[in-house]
Amino acid sequence: MSRWESPSGSWEDPDEFSRRRDHSEPSESDVHTSHSSSDGLSQPSISAPSFALVRSEETLPEVISFQKPWLQKRHLTNGNPSPIQARHNRFHQWRLQDKLKTGNGAIVVCLNLDVDPPDVVKTQPCAVLEGWIDPRKLGSAKALEAIGKNLCQQFQSLNTRIRYKPFLDPSIDETRRFCVNLRKTAKDERLCFYYNGHGVPKPTSSGELWVFNRTYSQYIPVSLYDLQTWLGSPVVYVWDCSAAGNLVKNFIKYAKKRDEEAMARHGGNIDGSPPHSQAIQLAACLANETLPMAPSMPADMFTSCLTSPIEMALQFYFLHQNPPPGVTLEMLHEVPGDLKDRRTPLGELNWIFTAVTDTIAWTFFPRPIFKRLFRQDLLVAALFRNFLLAERVMRNYHCTPHTIPPLPSTATHPLWAAWDRSLEDIIKQLPELIKAAKPPKQEPLQLMEGIPFVPTPYRYEYKSSSFFTDHLTAFEHWMSRGGGALTKPGPWSMPPTEDPEDTAPPLEDDAPQPDLVPRKSPAQLPILLQLLLSQAHRMRALKLLCQFVDLGPWAVHLVLEIGIYPYVQKLLLSPQGDLKPLLIFIWSRLIAFDKTCQVDLLREQQFTYFATILDYSTPVGIAQTFEHRAMCAFILASLCRDHPPGQAACLAWNKGALLDFYLYHISNSDDFLVKQWCCLAVAQLWDAKDDAKELGIEQGVPKQLLVLLKVDASCEVRAAALYALAIFYGASGSASPEVKGGGGTGRMSSLSEKAHLKVELESAVEAVRATRMDASPIVRKEAVILISALANEWRGYFTVAAWLYWEEERQGSRKSSSQLTLDDIANRALDEWTSNIRTPDPEMKRQHRKFLNKFFLLLIYLYDLVADPHTEVSTMATTVLDFIVAMLLESPFSRIQGTTVRGPPAPPTSSNPRTRKVSAPLGPTNGPISRQGSMTSVTSPTFQPAPQSSQLAGGLSQQPTRSSFPGLMRTSSFASALGSLAGLAMGTQSASNTAPPSPSQSQHSDIEPPPTPALNLAQYVSPYSRPASPESFTTPMSPSSARSHSIQSATNGRRPQSGTQLSSKYSPAVVVTALVTRDLMRLSERRRSQDNNSPDESRCLWEDFAIDAKTLDDLEDLGLDVGSNLNQTLPLKSKLYDWCLEYYKEPQMRQLDEDEPGSLPYTRQVWRRNRDSEILETAAIRGHTAPQRSWSHPHGSWRLPFSPARMAFHQFDSHAAFSDEGSHVIVSDWRTGAQLCSFNNGNPKDTSVTSLHFVDEEVGGAIVAGSSDGVVRIYNNYDPCYNEGNPVQLVSGFRALSTMSPATRGAGIVTEWNQMWNRLLCAGDSVSIYDWDAITERCVTVIETEENCPLTSMASNPYSRRTFVAGFGNGAIKVYDTRASSSSGACLQNRREHRSWVANVKYQTGASKQVLSASVDGTVNLWDLRNLEGVVSSWEVFADGLASFDVHPAADVFIASSSLSRSWRNQTVLLHPLPRHDKLPGSHRPLPMRSNVDNTAHEQLTPITAETFPTGLASPSRTPGQTPNIHFAPSVLAFHPTEMMYALGTADGIVRLAGCRFSSGKQGADEEVPDSGALLHTSNGKAEQLPSKSPVSFPTMR
Repeated sequence: MSRWESPSGSWEDPDEFSRRRDHSEPSESDVHTSHSSSDGLSQPSISAPSFALVRSEETLPEVISFQKPWLQKRHLTNGNPSPIQARHNRFHQWRLQDKLKTGNGAIVVCLNLDVDPPDVVKTQPCAVLEGWIDPRKLGSAKALEAIGKNLCQQFQSLNTRIRYKPFLDPSIDETRRFCVNLRKTAKDERLCFYYNGHGVPKPTSSGELWVFNRTYSQYIPVSLYDLQTWLGSPVVYVWDCSAAGNLVKNFIKYAKKRDEEAMARHGGNIDGSPPHSQAIQLAACLANETLPMAPSMPADMFTSCLTSPIEMALQFYFLHQNPPPGVTLEMLHEVPGDLKDRRTPLGELNWIFTAVTDTIAWTFFPRPIFKRLFRQDLLVAALFRNFLLAERVMRNYHCTPHTIPPLPSTATHPLWAAWDRSLEDIIKQLPELIKAAKPPKQEPLQLMEGIPFVPTPYRYEYKSSSFFTDHLTAFEHWMSRGGGALTKPGPWSMPPTEDPEDTAPPLEDDAPQPDLVPRKSPAQLPILLQLLLSQAHRMRALKLLCQFVDLGPWAVHLVLEIGIYPYVQKLLLSPQGDLKPLLIFIWSRLIAFDKTCQVDLLREQQFTYFATILDYSTPVGIAQTFEHRAMCAFILASLCRDHPPGQAACLAWNKGALLDFYLYHISNSDDFLVKQWCCLAVAQLWDAKDDAKELGIEQGVPKQLLVLLKVDASCEVRAAALYALAIFYGASGSASPEVKGGGGTGRMSSLSEKAHLKVELESAVEAVRATRMDASPIVRKEAVILISALANEWRGYFTVAAWLYWEEERQGSRKSSSQLTLDDIANRALDEWTSNIRTPDPEMKRQHRKFLNKFFLLLIYLYDLVADPHTEVSTMATTVLDFIVAMLLESPFSRIQGTTVRGPPAPPTSSNPRTRKVSAPLGPTNGPISRQGSMTSVTSPTFQPAPQSSQLAGGLSQQPTRSSFPGLMRTSSFASALGSLAGLAMGTQSASNTAPPSPSQSQHSDIEPPPTPALNLAQYVSPYSRPASPESFTTPMSPSSARSHSIQSATNGRRPQSGTQLSSKYSPAVVVTALVTRDLMRLSERRRSQDNNSPDESRCLWEDFAIDAKTLDDLEDLGLDVGSNLNQTLPLKSKLYDWCLEYYKEPQMRQLDEDEPGSLPYTRQVWRRNRDSEILETAAIRGHTAPQRSWSHPHGSWRLPFSPARMAFHQFDSHAAFSDEGSHVIVSDWRTGAQLCSFNNGNPKDTSVTSLHFVDEEVGGAIVAGSSDGVVRIYNNYDPCYNEGNPVQLVSGFRALSTMSPATRGAGIVTEWNQMWNRLLCAGDSVSIYDWDAITERCVTVIETEENCPLTSMASNPYSRRTFVAGFGNGAIKVYDTRASSSSGACLQNRREHRSWVANVKYQTGASKQVLSASVDGTVNLWDLRNLEGVVSSWEVFADGLASFDVHPAADVFIASSSLSRSWRNQTVLLHPLPRHDKLPGSHRPLPMRSNVDNTAHEQLTPITAETFPTGLASPSRTPGQTPNIHFAPSVLAFHPTEMMYALGTADGIVRLAGCRFSSGKQGADEEVPDSGALLHTSNGKAEQLPSKSPVSFPTMR
């Protein structure tokens, strides 16, 4: 809309509005109230900190209580835009598509004042006023002329830009002539045709109206069909005559007939005008009604209501209500003021009338009708606004005005009562106002004692109406009383949007349907829009508008439909500083809803309003500067996205200062949101914009993005930095799926080719290295996209790197160590390639080798990402890697002689010392796949990571070795995996033998596939699939479904093999040279400017290689143009921007549901907090008496479908998690034995889950599972009572151990979770300990163990996140401090009293300095960390060794189970008490040493419970060397963290619970619980009665 709603009932020019602005009245309250206020609704803030994201490291508090690790938005959405949000965004078009303007009007008046029409009998007395003129007081001719003039003026007041011409008592010829001329003058604009037929007969039933002949002796009928022909279309008709309904009805009939004829003959109107049936009509009455003749009202009552609504409203109120005393009818025409001045009584009354009628129309009429009638044309809007009053007035006189399009009746709308009250307020003041407006009478000047007497004028101050303040208060109450909350669909909810112009594609049938929808919009919304015109109310209205648009996209859509857009657009020109935070907030929501607003921001450079806020050299002068600067960066990013004019404007503004602003905030801001959106804004600024990329290089933006990637604590900021770098390298940030990207880093004309390539590769490798130790999947997803952009631009280099890797693996698998020389295919090719470089500078030759080495490193990291534990990351990486391998198979390497690419893949072998480095005590080669600095499980690059990774890699266990290629680093084996794809693509006989297994073929074929993320939008795209249209790229095949299609396409789509002459003519070195040369030639071509002149440099890089054009042409026939015949899947596209965009579509002012009192999540959390506190209190009380009680009372047992190897209890809920020796995990309810869920962890074959934890137990919990391949996965939705039918979801996964050392007996991965500090310590079969911060998802500390054995157990200090204790396989006990700067300084203590494998180490209950440790030889030691001389106490629990050991967290007891080395049929469990640390002598001092372990003197300790249980083993226990799984455990034993009980899981799958017997009270009394018997629950669901007792259960609400 280009015009503003004015209080006079018409649309006002924005320029006129800006000229009339005054700045006298200050704001009523400061908008920057704190979001942390206890009353967030009464003190609204226009911005709020995000509770879904974390701040940068500098602003992170010591303890972040409100942040729950792995349960934040980025985990629950997987960094993908929500489909629910997409459904909410599907609103119909709010902009007017067919905006029309009325340019001319005809006032046709047929009065014939001296003669009454023959078919109308007038009453006596009768209404006589026409155009507010009494014809009786003037002659007929003068009266007719005056009436016509007045009517023109009245219509002119509706829109001053329309030219009206009166036609008074016209003849038939005059009517025809002026109608035809009117259409010629108006051209394609709308006409206004007003017909007053008070002096002629009623229109006929056949649709004829009447005019006169030339002598006024006859009435001449005019057919509506002829009138349509003369006036054309479009036209708005106003029929003010009796029986006007005849005209309306017949007009529609003729219009439809005319439109059908035009459609049949010409397909529509020849001149392109709208159909006649779309004409707008306003009629005074129905076909069977006569106009009212009340003498107290005008004869043209309908016309007076349409053109003089205020006068008619006052008169109607006076006649039908009880007027105040002293007010006469004549006074109503003397209301002082101006219609256009809202500060005057008349202007305010007109302003209120506009607000009332707009609100009535908004709440009663359908949205498309409202937009067409009230927002499309100024005249039409004014006519229909006044028509609402006409309907209300004339219905009281038994007349029914109606319109086309038809409208529902609004005569009884409750808002009319507010209008009557406003009239009453002004009428009461009318006598005083009239008296004050009239000057006093000047009496003759009198002299009193020589002083002249001057009469004092009467003064009266007008009291403004409370209409607007009352409705603002009502709007505030709507907001504060839950009006913005969602509700179930029903009568109080907002109806679904229905618009025939909505062309949005329908959502999928399986898309999630929202259970809650927005409520009905507040009726005061149009009134709020009117208040933006008032300086007095503007601040308050803008604050309420901010709160409303913050409710979500549906609210933004409503304010746009109501017509608020031109208001806030014009306010950008206001110099008022107090409006800035409000306008920034509103515009961030507007442009998040509809990015087409970017076009309007370029007009008059309005985007500079937001750019100046980012200027760090100028004080902003607003509160919450960080939040508003982030909004400005978002607005500018949206301005540039898919909008080249916006990019050019931002880049040119202030000589590129905007990029400098971004760089400053990226480098210096402490707020994560500012840095995140500055990175995204940089990405959109240089997306496919070479000038911006070159400017970014000059200002060092990529370097600063790399710094941010390395040091920032926010996952979102790191992901945004990678997003910007990926677009810098050629990925696309466009929202359109058709835009694929490309073009690399652009021209870089200021750099030489060498410097250009060096900068590009060094930045890419550095970015990839920075993400190797990043635990956030959204960061690693962006790393895949960055590599895909590089692979798309440097196809030749990546093909060469893939070939080198191929040949290296093939040579390594076929030769023994004595045969390993440099005389192999790849080395000879590299040597020949290097020697053929024509540059005399040896440094340049080395530089070319370095370039190739960097591409090789990028390829290696891509292999790591294929084996990523997160499904989306691995799927995206698989798509990229398969494209590279497909390019290798399509390249000349597969067609020339001297390479092994076209041969069948060689069988893998594990005897190659060059690709495997095994230390002395580390076990056989059939252990878990592991390597340093890279992935630990090898999978097929064609499919998602499959459990049979060891089959693909031949079971090779690797450490990093130097490749035989100088400068190339070896990290892992993919030969057989590549060979499998090669066999499939080439159709060789060995393909069937070496093809990798399907991802569904896991270790347990009957187990369901591993859980996937909640929003898993990444899908595998085969390089051989050829979709029929570009849209097909958005719905690619999955790896399994694309497999067969890829085989067929690879075989059928390959180029025919060239002749033997060409295939034997060229060596691999020539192919390497040709591929590299082709890439460098493309670089030179890219660097050419638009005038086809390359940058000023003496030599191009491709000229360093000696290759002629004929060679290139020959190799072209052999497939030199790699990837050209493949499905162009690269570069991949990121969804990060759309996901971050949702931040500005979600409510930020409103409290989260879990913080909103009364909400279901809040009530649950309060219940949980109270219940958890009671559980902890009860555990503390019972823990005092538990060491004196028997722990032999059975609490139940049940059977699992496997032998449990790991077990974990939930601290508060009755949940227990178990895992087998493979990848199967089951969660059970230990009170009932019922299985809650089961899932496959997805770790490779011959690896197992070696660590299991519940985390975030205060809010329900998630499961952290660590497997022996060094991977940690986190799962949510495991409780069916609260997952709403959703399956178990993978919320995150990462490689916690980057180095793994195979061992005969390994510990796998050992983890220790510290809930208080949100830290996860990871170690095990590795030489390092990794300290992972779960909030920032970074490894904050890496500590070298300096032990040549696995780390077997860890225990973190419960009162500090800095120190922890670790036990090792050689018996060592070490104390570490994570604050140390070096590994040597991190080890505070090194104890060597144990002589064998440390089974477990735990802090003593309630102590921070006492530690208990147990070794497998049966020894248990009690340490005081302050005593450096030895142990405090030592006990030999089992002479033959122990299997498991645990310490209760709330009671001074420990438990141990016997080893199965001798007695394998039964297992003994002993539970021993411990002296409390605060009761020991010298408890406040270091505890004295009571025994000398070196002399093997042990104290005697009497157990309080000794139980023997059958193991369920049918044969003696297998040792780790006898089982394929080196992490096999025959039994598992653990304490419950708060209950006084323990659980033992044996090899037969039975889990037994036993412990103390307490009453249901909290005092730990000796009353016994009635024995109800325990149930043995089996896997088939049957239950057997066991003679045991069960504790009293309580509900487990999450």
